[in-house]
Amino acid sequence: MRNHFVNELQILEHTACVPTVGGVMLGDQVSQSKWRDFAACRGPQAHNFFPFSSSERRDERRRREAQAKKICNRCDVCEECLSHALEIRELYGIWGGTNGMERRAMLGLYTSAKNQSK
Repeated sequence: MRNHFVNELQILEHTACVPTVGGVMLGDQVSQSKWRDFAACRGPQAHNFFPFSSSERRDERRRREAQAKKICNRCDVCEECLSHALEIRELYGIWGGTNGMERRAMLGLYTSAKNQSK
């Protein structure tokens, strides 16, 4: 019984700092995410990449997203960021110069009403 508890404790210690997406641990992606250290979005401008509140108006969202995409345009790791977002199916915020709607389209998660009627 004690060995089982020790093993669980070791697992918890090992995973305590592992990021999750929707409760799913990313495990090996921790070592693969060093690109984040070089991301242009780090720092005080990070607020541009996700809505400040759920009541954000459309014009506010467009302005915020345009500002975030300008930051992405000068980022050295923009491609890695986009690849990561597509890999984990991140549907919210600005990642790799794209918003959630653009990434949904890239992933084929949108189908037009015209295609659905066929």
